[in-house]
Amino acid sequence: MFASPVCMRKRVLLRVGLLFLVATGGVAADRPEKTSFAWTLNEAQRELTINHGDPYLQYITLQLAENAGQREEYENRLRWSRRFTEGNRREDIGLFSIFTGALAVQESLQLDTMVNRGQPDAASQEHIPLSELSAPTIKAHPWDEMLGDRDPQVSALSKCVPEDFYFVRFRSVAKLTELADEGDLWATHLLDQATNEARGSNFSGRLKQQLAIETNSLLRPFYDLAVSEVAMTGSDLYCREGSDVTLLFGVRQRLLFDQRMQGFLKNAQENNSDCERKEGEYRGVKYVHLATPDRRVSVIAADPREDLHIRSNSLIAFERVVDAMNGETVSGRPAPALGNSTEFKYIRTLFPLDADEEDGFAYLSDPFIRRMVGPEVKILELRRMEAYNHLRMIGHAQLLHRTQYGKPANSLDELLLHECLSFKVNQKEGFASPGEVGEYALSTRTKQPVNSYYGNVDFLRPIIEVPFTYATREEAEMYEQFRERYDQYWRTFFDPIAIRIHADEQQYRLETLVLPLMDNSIYSSMAMAMQSDGVKAMDAYPVPNSNILSVYFNVPVEKWSAELLREIPEEGNFGDASLDEFFDPREAKKVITRFVKDGIGDQVGLHVCDSKPLFDMNMPALLGMLAGRPGGGRSMMNSPEFLLAPFLISSINSPVYVSVPVRDIEATDKFLDLIENALAVYARADHGRSWFRVEPDFYRLKQAGGEDIRCQSFKVGPIKWRMFWTRIDNVIYVASKRETFDDIRQAHVEQGDKKRADVGPTGHAVVRMRAENWDKVLPDFQLSWAENNRVASLNNISPLYGVARAILSEQTKADKPLGQMDFAAISKQAHAEAMQIYGVDYYCPDGGKFELASDGKSMHNSLHGTPLAPMQNSLPAENVTTGRLLSRVRQVTAALTFEKEGLRAVLIIDRQEKSR
Repeated sequence: MFASPVCMRKRVLLRVGLLFLVATGGVAADRPEKTSFAWTLNEAQRELTINHGDPYLQYITLQLAENAGQREEYENRLRWSRRFTEGNRREDIGLFSIFTGALAVQESLQLDTMVNRGQPDAASQEHIPLSELSAPTIKAHPWDEMLGDRDPQVSALSKCVPEDFYFVRFRSVAKLTELADEGDLWATHLLDQATNEARGSNFSGRLKQQLAIETNSLLRPFYDLAVSEVAMTGSDLYCREGSDVTLLFGVRQRLLFDQRMQGFLKNAQENNSDCERKEGEYRGVKYVHLATPDRRVSVIAADPREDLHIRSNSLIAFERVVDAMNGETVSGRPAPALGNSTEFKYIRTLFPLDADEEDGFAYLSDPFIRRMVGPEVKILELRRMEAYNHLRMIGHAQLLHRTQYGKPANSLDELLLHECLSFKVNQKEGFASPGEVGEYALSTRTKQPVNSYYGNVDFLRPIIEVPFTYATREEAEMYEQFRERYDQYWRTFFDPIAIRIHADEQQYRLETLVLPLMDNSIYSSMAMAMQSDGVKAMDAYPVPNSNILSVYFNVPVEKWSAELLREIPEEGNFGDASLDEFFDPREAKKVITRFVKDGIGDQVGLHVCDSKPLFDMNMPALLGMLAGRPGGGRSMMNSPEFLLAPFLISSINSPVYVSVPVRDIEATDKFLDLIENALAVYARADHGRSWFRVEPDFYRLKQAGGEDIRCQSFKVGPIKWRMFWTRIDNVIYVASKRETFDDIRQAHVEQGDKKRADVGPTGHAVVRMRAENWDKVLPDFQLSWAENNRVASLNNISPLYGVARAILSEQTKADKPLGQMDFAAISKQAHAEAMQIYGVDYYCPDGGKFELASDGKSMHNSLHGTPLAPMQNSLPAENVTTGRLLSRVRQVTAALTFEKEGLRAVLIIDRQEKSR
């Protein structure tokens, strides 16, 4: 756009207009001089080369290139890093994800905005009424039929929640805060490592500030005495960028409760000078509303009943809760509550209220999922993300202005005049989103960007408060593509999501159930392959101390035996002429038939052993690759192959073995002898004389004091691959390394020949990771974690230094000599300001400090150095959160069980009290 003559004329006219404003006093006439810390184009490009993922560096590079008349050249340099193509720009960014990953999406949207600037064509902006947009057509389950005449107990709080809201209930406030804080730690310090990021959102802390709720160990007795149960609810899951959240408290002691909770409101008002207090009433329910302009405090507090207290950050969400309690809206339309629905009651028959396994219960209902995938929420969130991107870009322009001129701009016009912004903000060819977008401006208090409609980047206006009347043609087409993919994948039924949570000092336990009527290829194939009557202990056979990972599958022999027997060669035709000369086909068929019908057991186990890896396996990166990155990238978990990926990859890198229990030892031994004889004949056969040929070999490996081990090998040139197998007691083992049998045999000796009937878990498929057995592999795992920590830490230097450089410019502008600047204080100030500007905490996973160099021209991490001079320890620091969390994990078990009600999944993380 800006390279064309028309665009050049627009730019000239824009600047003439700005000069007119200058002449009439609209903008300060004198452009300030640049400071010694001002960015140059070459410097910005050099920094971007080593920090290509920093959106601020991308912004200032293109902006400075625009100012120098070189935008097209530098734009081409950035195109390679875009996550979308020219003809399909925004569809691949992840705008229609359930969780957006706001910062990741913003990077792509910013490039889209800056590289593809221009007024959209009229056809793409044509208004499409909401009534013409089709939501996914998946039908609901027959809940009434499934519930029957059962009447399970449901919590009183569930009857206060709209049926299209999510619902999370805990037995106590202590459990809610404990699990929220623990979840924040795991998500922040472990899951983020899969994407090489170290950015904490502190969602629970920000939410408590917004709702004027205080929690600490000293307040636990108060909550235990005054509160019987607590629940959290809301209309969407976009919590990080801004969502409606409502807390419901079951009140046990009203006087004690009121005294403390009113004190929290008073503290919030006193600690925020711009906090305004209002009182109101809705349907006979009186409420107090405290709010600051930036929504850092936004709470509606009310007591509809003697035993109920409500706190919400959205007045509309509060009104929806009150409507649900009444069963209808003010206008008389139905407003059903979740707890009264047959759907929720049916789920509560599967997860009984207050079972021992339930400290918390999270539920996403069918109507909630329909709302989340419907056109209204999806398109409104798309618009919010575009507004979020515009706010971020204006924030980048303001940060650039501070750096170039040593002071913040007072208006958007000033940013334009001083060439820190190249867009005519609030106009269609600049920062314009479809629908109600509001006006962009700089806050008079903070000088940070705000939008009159959506607010600021810390707390965007919740979707529930945004009206939706139409979509543009472009939005409608994007949503239609999403809807078609959704209908194709979830072809038959919407499935609600229920998760039961338990936590204590010994373990975390998560349990969920996938209903059986979902027509999904992965679910259907797994059910057909593994489902059988009854379940058994899947980890009931001897396991050596070197075992670090086991994957078990149930094999319903009764279901598969007939099909397997059909594969046996017909009498008189063993399938290979050379074999027919050495075997009686009739006798061979008898041996194979007996083994299939009576010999083979009912499960298969795939195992990985502890060893020094040949090459590194970065497990957090693998998990991130399998799950997909927020805001971009697609998950590999949508294909069944991902289930075997870790095992297959590990087989190249570590000793692995397969275990198959047997029922009839005599039938099994005869079958193994038959296979041995066949392989011996095959090894001696003529396999050709070509220069490239596979040469098989077979032999028995004699073992002193133990079972002989059979070995089959294949040689190609000088390379040989071996496979070993034998039967030990009532289990057949196939291993990639001979020495693995020594450990297995020792496990059998220590345990005896009895099956460990008391060992679980039961299920049709079980995955068990034994972190307690990590020994030889642990140093390499630790090195990988330390490397992830280093990369994440170094990635944080660029955004932090961008803020620090602006502070240095401001102090330079104030004529403060470089030698008198307190670089340690500036580093801390930069960290605090970065949290305000970006809404995240840029931390070092290993506890290092981000410090300015003595000349202020760069920043380094005290443990990890700089991107061009990186350093790290050989293992994560044990005294920081990452190290403590990792050292507490003893064992992780996931079990899948096909029941008549559906597929039940249980994840258990066993914890050990002391770090290793």
